Amino acid sequence: MRRFISLFFGALLLVAIGWSLWWYLAAEAERRGVETWLAKQRERGWQAEAQSIEVTGFPMALRLAIDRLALTDPRNGWSWQAPNLLIESRPWEPTRAEINWPARHRLATPGEQVAISTETMESLLDLRPGTALELRQATTEFSGLVLESSAGWAASARSAEVRIAERSEERAPANSYDLRLSAAEVSLPEWLVARLDPTGWLESRVDRVTVIGHAALAEPIGLATVETGRIALRAATLREVGFEWGHMELVASGSFTVDHEGYPDGQIRVEAREWRRMVRLAVTSGLIGEDTANAVTKGIEILTMLTGGGDSLSAPFNLSGGKLRIGPVAVADLPRLGRPDR
Repeated sequence: MRRFISLFFGALLLVAIGWSLWWYLAAEAERRGVETWLAKQRERGWQAEAQSIEVTGFPMALRLAIDRLALTDPRNGWSWQAPNLLIESRPWEPTRAEINWPARHRLATPGEQVAISTETMESLLDLRPGTALELRQATTEFSGLVLESSAGWAASARSAEVRIAERSEERAPANSYDLRLSAAEVSLPEWLVARLDPTGWLESRVDRVTVIGHAALAEPIGLATVETGRIALRAATLREVGFEWGHMELVASGSFTVDHEGYPDGQIRVEAREWRRMVRLAVTSGLIGEDTANAVTKGIEILTMLTGGGDSLSAPFNLSGGKLRIGPVAVADLPRLGRPDR
């Protein structure tokens, strides 16, 4: 019996020593991984500094705390500074992490600095193990968002969620992702509202914004695509894309592929209320010109005359040959989404 007890406690001791060694190696790998990434960005010409990088949480967690983090891309003229960043994972699953963002951080562009504050802001990042660190899932939720610019404007949102998740290849083509974006009570900067609608009819608060769909890409989202910012879209399905903004409401759904020239090819069904005001907003915001607006308006008027919709619209729009078409009539040029074969 004594021998059994001795062996039992000896085994426990070996397990404890082994686990402690494993935790230390995992913690050191996380710390060195951040330091290596920062050094790699400096080699690219960035400013990439952190005052301290520490890992705690023994024995069941890896809590990576980064203090005074500063990232600057001089080529594009932007920088981001955060007083702290906490990334928590498990020793047996280091590529799945929960990120707690600071209550206040700062983003700077060549023309202004924007102070970002939130009541809560948390993210989940799940990557496939390996050097490519391909994305399986990424989610960010926040509440009480406030943006304050050195240029004098401010914006806010009561709550928002952004989610990207890899789709099973049994359900979709390779490199396909589900996308969901939702935001509630988004208050826009006053200068933007005034530019969109000089008459003052437009409300400054957007009640709801929703984007739900999925997309197929040429390559998986991973470390390389994040660093280069190059993502080639092959196809997309819009389950629900729209907003509620005062008296205006828009819901779009449909699907399209990207042709060999990089233009979308498919059909989108649009349901809208106060569509005329939407067309005018597109003009004042610079999205379309007056000629395009007139062509779109005439095309929609023909549809609404047939359906008796008035200022309400429910109709399909065809995307083909680089043109937006109402029936067979081309009314606007489509944006080029890039070459999917590159």
